[in-house]
This record gives sequence, C-alpha cells and structure tokens, in this order.
Amino acid sequence: MMAACLALAGCAPMVEVDNPAESGVMDVDLPLAQQNSLLSDAMLPSQWWQLFGDDTLNWLEQQAVSASPERQLAALQVEAQAARLGLVQSQGNPQLGLGAAYSRSGISENSPSARIGGSPKAHDYWELGIQASWELDLFGYLDQLEQGARERAMASRFNQQAVAISNAATIARHYMLLRVSEQQLQWSQQRVELYQTLVELTQSRVRNGVATETDVAEVQAQLASALADLAPLQQQREQQQNLLEQMLGLKPHALDQRLASGVSLPELPASVPVGVPSSEVRKRPDILRAEAQLKAALADLGAAQADFYPRLRLTGSYDREAFELDNLGSWGSRAFSVGPSLYLPIFQGGRLRRTLELADLHQQQAGIRYVTTVLDAWHEVDDALSSHQLMTQRYARLNEAMERQQDAFNRTEHAESEGYASRMDVLQARLNLIARSQQRAAGQAEAALSIVSLYRALGGGWQQQADNAGEADLASAGDAS
Repeated sequence: MMAACLALAGCAPMVEVDNPAESGVMDVDLPLAQQNSLLSDAMLPSQWWQLFGDDTLNWLEQQAVSASPERQLAALQVEAQAARLGLVQSQGNPQLGLGAAYSRSGISENSPSARIGGSPKAHDYWELGIQASWELDLFGYLDQLEQGARERAMASRFNQQAVAISNAATIARHYMLLRVSEQQLQWSQQRVELYQTLVELTQSRVRNGVATETDVAEVQAQLASALADLAPLQQQREQQQNLLEQMLGLKPHALDQRLASGVSLPELPASVPVGVPSSEVRKRPDILRAEAQLKAALADLGAAQADFYPRLRLTGSYDREAFELDNLGSWGSRAFSVGPSLYLPIFQGGRLRRTLELADLHQQQAGIRYVTTVLDAWHEVDDALSSHQLMTQRYARLNEAMERQQDAFNRTEHAESEGYASRMDVLQARLNLIARSQQRAAGQAEAALSIVSLYRALGGGWQQQADNAGEADLASAGDAS
C-alpha cells in the first residue's frame, strides 16, 4: 500500500527555482567619493545623529525610540509574526487532549431498538478519556510551512529596523529644515529692519533734494517684498514642528518649549565615518527583509510541492465508559484505540496544481522584488555619496563667499568712518551680507541633509545588534505553545 502511494506521489510536478539572493547582484564596489575629506572608513556610529552635537536633536531621536507610532506598529507586527510562527510550529508537535462527557438518554417504546429487546428506560452515560495525535512529516510539508513562517518573522524584524532607520532620518531631516527656516526667518526680519531704515533715509534725502519719490517707491517695494518673505518662512517652521510632533505621537504645540531653545543649525561634523559602503549596503535591513521574504516564498513553494505527497498521522485514545459514575474506575470500563492513518490526495479538482502555480508566481515576484531592492540600495548609496561630496563642496564655496562679503562689509564700514561712504552704502552692504548669510545657511542645511541621507542610505550600523538578538528570539518562538 505504501509503495503504491509513493508511486502516485511521484507524479507530483517539481519546480526548479533559482535563488536570486545567491546571484551576483550584491557584487558591486562602492568606493568612498573622491576628493571628500570628510568621509572616513571608520565604523558607522551606533547613533549617527550625535555627530551633529545638538542636544535637542539627540532628545528627539531618543524620544522616537519609544514614542513613535510608526515604530510601535512595527514592533507589534514583529510580535504578530512571532505568534504566527508559534501557530505553525504547533502543527508539527504531538497533540494531546482530555475529554469528558455525560448524557442521559432513553429510547422510544415504539422504536426498532425496543422491538428487538432494547430497554426504553432512561439511563446515564459517563465518559472520560485522553486523545493523542501526531502527524509524521515524511515529505517536509510541515517543515516547509514552519520555514516560511520563520522567514516571515525574520522579515518583520528587519522591517522593524528599516522603519527605525527611516524614522530616525526623517526626524533629523525635519529638525534640520526647522532650524534653517528659523535662521532664515531671523535674517529676513533683519532685512525688514534695514529696509525700514533705508525708507526713512531715502525720505530724508528727498527732503534734502538729493533723491526722488521714485527712489522712495523703489525702497518701499523692497520693504514690502521683505515683509512678504516672512510668512512662508514662518509657515515652513510651523509645518516642520507639526511633522516632528506627529512623528512622536504628540498633540500640536507640544514641542513649543523644547524647540524654542535656539535657532542655529547644527554644526557639520569634522568627520563622517561611513565604514566600507560596499559592505554596509549588504547589512541594510530592507535588503535582508526582501531576502527573508524571498526565502519564505521558496518555502511556500516547497510546501505546495510536498502537499502532493501522502500525509501519515498517528492517533490514539484511551477512554473510560460507564453507565454509572462509580464504575468509571473499574477495569471493565476501559476502551482504547491506536494506529496510523494515511491520506493521499488523488483528485482535488485542480486545487493542488493551482496552489503550486500560485506559489511559483509568488516566488518569482519575490525574486524580482529582491533584485529591485538591491539595485535601489546600490543606486541610493551611490547617489548619497555623490550628493554629499557635491553639497560639501558647495558649502565650502558659499562659506568662502560669505567671508569675502564680510570683508567687503567691514571695508564699507571703515570707509564710512573715514568719510568715503554714506550710511546708505553701509546699509546696502549689510543687506548683501545678510543675503550671503542666508545662502550659506541654505548650503549648510543641504550639506547636513546630505549626511542624513547618506546614513539613511547606508542603513546605519546600530540596528545589527538588535537583528542578532531577534534571530535568537525567533529560534525559540513557539516552543512554549
């Protein structure tokens, strides 16, 4: 009988698949950007945002660890997948149950049983027993189901880390944009004050006959334009604070006091440790998540193949049955059964083949998603390295321009003191200096954001310890169930 079952099972289709995770898609070299002295191959810091030396940013990142709704949801998804893994593991374990029953029944005097001598008198019936069963996983069906569930649980762990990386980078980005908008707003307010002074001076020059009303109108137009610039900067500042509060699960204006501590941008770090980019990319949790999802799809395909084969289950029971409760303990009340049961699917209306086809298609889709994720990671890191190099170079040029403008302003002030320049010349030089300051602040923000993007692209380094701990947790998931 077993030989016949195995022969029939041999007709099950087998699908040969390639694992893209074992291909050369990960073999890419990403050297450090040339002519970028800020980058170093030192190990990635565990908390990269601390490189900026900003206490408020450090506090926001620390709060996000426990307060971010996005992170909380990802953590719950990890627990849910661990629970699902335990459910799947339980299918491969022996099942043991205790049952008890009581009934009181009687038959009709006119029933066939009474006609052949059965007593119509009502009687009690007591039953107490133990039932046990265990499916022998001869062809790996349950093992493949467990492997798929385990990989999905690991994928949820990697997803948790990917969410944490994205969340940390997004908080840093919003904080940088908030600070630069505050700084731009501060300089714009200074521009308004200077234009107000220029209007007064120009009006005085008109009264003295050395300027015209046209000059006054032109300066007033510049004043109106400077006043108009305040609103979008204030809106941007408020919008960034609202986004930060939302990411921390806080109500509007909850961070008013915390964020009012200063308006300066965090200083750029003297060195940006990025490790070896080619190695760090391989640790990105989104790549590890895609690989785990691919392995889960491969396991599902294996389970679909194994479902064509026989299923063998061992069952047994031991019961006590009696019409009187006092007789349940007697030797004559015992009843038992033990033995194997075999199930072989012969005709399922195409269900098994369609399930196999679907699993194969899911595996192919997971393979494409894995390759796409890896390629996206390579390009993202390459873009981030290039962007950081260009933005730091731009900031250096803007800083140089700022120094030259400061020198020009100092010379104009000196010329005024010597009688070679007017007060209006000094005010105009001051406006030029503010414009250069705003350009430099924008360049500094761009350089800082390029660092944030770079660490986001590299995936950070601090999450790997959590991943290793997660693997140990999943190894024992479901054992207690």
